[in-house]
Amino acid sequence: MGSRLYDMSYPQYTVHDVSALTGLTPQTIRYYDGIGVVVPRRGAQGQRLYSYYDVLNLVRRSLYKAQGFSLQETEQVLSGAITSRLGALLEEKRADIEEKQRALRLARLNLDRMSAQLDRLGVCRGRVMYLERPASWHVPYSRDGHICFEEASRAAHSGCGSAFAFAFSLPAVGEPDDCADWDVTMPSPFAEELGFTALPGAVFVPARYCLYTVIETPGMDFLRREALRPLYDFVAQQDLTPEGMIYGRDIVNDASGGVTLRYYEAWLPVRGPEG
Repeated sequence: MGSRLYDMSYPQYTVHDVSALTGLTPQTIRYYDGIGVVVPRRGAQGQRLYSYYDVLNLVRRSLYKAQGFSLQETEQVLSGAITSRLGALLEEKRADIEEKQRALRLARLNLDRMSAQLDRLGVCRGRVMYLERPASWHVPYSRDGHICFEEASRAAHSGCGSAFAFAFSLPAVGEPDDCADWDVTMPSPFAEELGFTALPGAVFVPARYCLYTVIETPGMDFLRREALRPLYDFVAQQDLTPEGMIYGRDIVNDASGGVTLRYYEAWLPVRGPEG
């Protein structure tokens, strides 16, 4: 028994034991056996029995998997087949993790933005307030009711995955039936980190205090300036002058009453009577 105590190859642990020791599910442990990665011995009753060395191998594989290594890469590392380029491979995995961290941070920012939109929906619908419009980068997505197929537009909404958001834009001065255009947008510093700012046609829209409201439109028609009438009525009452571009985003659709209602937030820049 004494020699077995220090024998790393002695089969002594069942699948249940290995699962408790490593945190791996029995299904995963059996999967590794099935593909020939960590193959146990068989006991008298045919049960799988793993050695201390087998347990270490499973822990190592879990470690590499958690760092983004594929099964093939892990086997190459553990066999010593790629020792000469292991440092470069580690740098690649570090870069992958940093990219995922950026994506998670941006996902969190988008969730926070949507939560704030819902909060403002209940407070600002039918009311006009003076709020700061956040800064963001814009690349055209649709113009005059038609989706853009230019290279930059495709790259903006395909190359950036789900990191972007959509926003409409409309000159502050124009005709009531003018149709809003739509842009693919991304905030700083994520736009710079993901290369969004280098796309042809990318435009930076700085932060600015604007008149803000939440508007409601029925049906599925394109968003037009007429839907922003509450903002323009408020501007006239306060003797203000619209200027620049109106920007906004969709918030949510509501079809609970049998009619589809769409809610948008809108930011209208203005100047006072004295400029």
